[in-house]
Amino acid sequence: MAPRGLDSRTLLTVGALAALGLATLYSAGQTDVPTEIADIWQKQLGWIVLATAAGAVVYRVSPRLLEWATPFVYGLAVVLLILTLLVGTGAGTAAGTRSWLALGGTRIGQPAELAKLATILMLARHLAGRRRPPQTLVELLPACVIVGVPFLLVGLQPDLGSAIVFLGILFAVLFWVGVPLRLLVLLGSPVISLLLAFSTWSWGIWIVAITLVLLWARPYVVEGLVVWLGNVLMGTIALELWRGLAPY
Repeated sequence: MAPRGLDSRTLLTVGALAALGLATLYSAGQTDVPTEIADIWQKQLGWIVLATAAGAVVYRVSPRLLEWATPFVYGLAVVLLILTLLVGTGAGTAAGTRSWLALGGTRIGQPAELAKLATILMLARHLAGRRRPPQTLVELLPACVIVGVPFLLVGLQPDLGSAIVFLGILFAVLFWVGVPLRLLVLLGSPVISLLLAFSTWSWGIWIVAITLVLLWARPYVVEGLVVWLGNVLMGTIALELWRGLAPY
């Protein structure tokens, strides 16, 4: 198969981010006293070379093959996340989590990283099969389920930082395919309500604002009611959710 055209802007952006990360690791290891992280940049460089080689291989793969394999990759990622909850281990500053799979005492990887890639592929496969971008919250439900499964499994490890990445993936992909901005605001509004709930004044202003947005956007009655109740619920249980987070 002939290679597809390279997206030079994406290639340069990823390369710049990789170089910046490598420079940061190198700088962090330059201390007067020898430390364990002094040579960590070399390991990262090895991963960059390996990832570049893997990217070159995937670049040659037919999109139809990727589309066919995506459900299996996504299913494998979900199974590995469930397995991680059962027999996973922690590491380093996250020793209290169950985010790594180990074999014979040797850590072999974090399934959450595979799940991120699998989720992007599964979202792309689902949305590519539509004639037009989702226009209602109901039409967004399958995409939310695709992201919600790994989001919940990673959150239960507990690894809140990695779990939040899945929300970023959801909104980035939906924005990329052309989902209306007002719909993205409505979808993300409960999360904003959760963050603002620690201040009664800010949360109250937000509830008024989202009510006005709903009146302006005029979604279906049931959808609008679900969004409004979701915002109220998130604001009500925010403190209990925060207190219930497991330390790690």
